[in-house]
Amino acid sequence: MIVLFSYNGDKNTNYVIEWLQFYKCNYKRVDLEDEDFRNIRVSISNNTTNIELKLHSGDTIDFSECDYFFVRGVGFSKPKINNSITLPDKVFNYYIENEFESLTKFFYSEVNKKSVGAFYDDSHLKLKQLSIAKKVGLSICNTLITNNKQDLLKTYNYSKTVTKAIEDNIGIEYDGRLICQRVQKVDYTLVEDLFFPSFFQNEINKEYEIRTFYLNGKCYSISFSSNSENIDMRDNYEISKYDRYTLPEDIERKIIKLMDKLNLVCGSLDFIKSTNGTYYFIEINLNGQYDWVSHFGGYNLHEKIARFLNSKTKN
Repeated sequence: MIVLFSYNGDKNTNYVIEWLQFYKCNYKRVDLEDEDFRNIRVSISNNTTNIELKLHSGDTIDFSECDYFFVRGVGFSKPKINNSITLPDKVFNYYIENEFESLTKFFYSEVNKKSVGAFYDDSHLKLKQLSIAKKVGLSICNTLITNNKQDLLKTYNYSKTVTKAIEDNIGIEYDGRLICQRVQKVDYTLVEDLFFPSFFQNEINKEYEIRTFYLNGKCYSISFSSNSENIDMRDNYEISKYDRYTLPEDIERKIIKLMDKLNLVCGSLDFIKSTNGTYYFIEINLNGQYDWVSHFGGYNLHEKIARFLNSKTKN
């Protein structure tokens, strides 16, 4: 059986399910945000480790019966549990939060062992990705994390620089809106002498950007460019020009090495091709949107994902 861990309203999951139905594949969709982490059951003995999740529908997901997983990145909601014991609320809440993190992280790590897409783990970390990308021979932007202007100036000397979050895809819900981190150009006149540790990279003079969807050793790419002054591609969706693209063979070989070292079957990789012809690796998003890559590249990626998942089933 294929289990799809997703979230309410995710159309990519719906498209994959349509193809799983076409292939007559046995599957189960679970929107984990609607489930209770307290219904996880872990059994560990000398010979076996198994996990079960009892769903609010009454069904049970038994990992021993799951051939493969499909993950769209949204996990269990943090619990709101009333303090019915004598511990102070602060101590009680700290305990509950740590127990929640410990149990769910183990749950996610077991899923990630055989999944298209993945729950958060250290493969998300930009710094780890950059370090390994460099080791496999990919070009990366000159990167600095610092907390002071003097160090920043010493490294970049007022040259064009961008800043972004150290974490991947930070999103915060506030006042009914989702506020997401963005890549921004650095205005040195606004930088204070000391600040919170921040992530900086030199800005690349780009010919265009590339989004590559990787699945089980194959790369599916599109290029896009825009005349907009926005540095973050997510602000340019409506005004960009998209084209199907084939990366050089040596770049694709290095991508395969990178994904193998990160133990990733799937992911969305971002590159910049500079005006001097260099391909700069930016980052990997384990659950990045790929429907637009499929559409503009004509790749039919949802069918390819479903076919791969179906190949993992025992029936």
